[in-house]
Amino acid sequence: MTLTLRAARRVAALVALAAIAAFNSARANHYILPCGDECSDPRWVLTGSLNTARQNHTATLLRNGKLLVAGGSDDNGTVLASAELYDPTTGTWSLTGLMTAPHAGHFAFALPSGAVLVIGGDQPCCQTNITAELYDPDTGTWSPAGNRGPIVGIIVATMLQTGKVLVIDAIPYTADTWLYDPAQQAWSQASVGQVYRQYPDVTLLQDGKVLVGGGTIDADEVVTAPGAELYDAATGAWSMTGSPSVLREGGTDTALPDGRVLATGGFSCSWIPDRYPGITCSALLRSSEFYGQDGIWRPAGDLNEARTSHTATLVPGGQVLIAGGYVWSGDSQLGTFSDRSLKSAELYDPATAAWRYTSSLNVARMRHTATLLDDGSVLVVGGLGGDSSSGHAVLSSAEIYSRRGTVRLEVDLAP
Repeated sequence: MTLTLRAARRVAALVALAAIAAFNSARANHYILPCGDECSDPRWVLTGSLNTARQNHTATLLRNGKLLVAGGSDDNGTVLASAELYDPTTGTWSLTGLMTAPHAGHFAFALPSGAVLVIGGDQPCCQTNITAELYDPDTGTWSPAGNRGPIVGIIVATMLQTGKVLVIDAIPYTADTWLYDPAQQAWSQASVGQVYRQYPDVTLLQDGKVLVGGGTIDADEVVTAPGAELYDAATGAWSMTGSPSVLREGGTDTALPDGRVLATGGFSCSWIPDRYPGITCSALLRSSEFYGQDGIWRPAGDLNEARTSHTATLVPGGQVLIAGGYVWSGDSQLGTFSDRSLKSAELYDPATAAWRYTSSLNVARMRHTATLLDDGSVLVVGGLGGDSSSGHAVLSSAEIYSRRGTVRLEVDLAP
């Protein structure tokens, strides 16, 4: 099952979205550069726009400080093979080499060699793409890096401290896992997980283990999977760990410097026998909680605003920046449903154990990427924006959150 189909089924099961209406995003005629202590409060400032609007893409920081954005899908649902580079010194984007195959909803990892590994994702015509390929920043080109035929599809992948990539297979009602070795460009089967999960949250812990939780467990990919489990890379074994107080999907999990994991937002769906339509879903969640090194989950305070499909970025000082996402309200069966993307952003400070609003995005967005740059600022790219009454559109815009402030320089981007 591909990510595209998963998203379609989930939305169909939860909501009745209006038809997507396309609109053109005006290309920015300015870029931004960071400034020093003369600037005041942190804020979001628009920077140069992508050459191609995209969602479900990846964003990977390179050794030279540039950001590689690859793949995704456009407003027509076309899966993209194009890739672009963002230069933070000029605030502009430039096209780089095409991937060997289109990818959307894929995974990307910066390797010790400086290359970028892209793995999995959707292909055109809804066929699962299980290829792996490498981007060479020195030449700006992509090359194949090994396939694995028996894998039905990659639902999640994470890089281990060993340098190998742990991959969870999409075979229905199994918990098959694989290991990919980028150095050898080779695959090997790993041990089977404890619980079948579609698209769970996966977090690498400080001790090298992997925390896996959430996701969905039913054929329609709606009902939230129970519990949480650990993968031990040293032994290759899976084990159950403490169960979160709130089952969630569509949230975020962020590893903190003190070894804890902060889970935020999302929603939860459960199956209730003898009740039509059988599946009931919670309202969007404001809650957040910590997973501790002792395997116990503890409350971490409520977000100011419930949200899903947002991003969470660990910023200097140990705070967590939550940006965008979307909310819904009403009842789709009664025809009163509406949803909209969010501009709001929040910061969690572990020192005070509290959430507070920070500067809002210039553009409401969900399904975007957020990347911490070398100077400590956060670059948000693309995604899906709008509300259900006016339609949702894939975005080309990008913006930077700078804790030291920014200065806008007007330049002519016309050819």
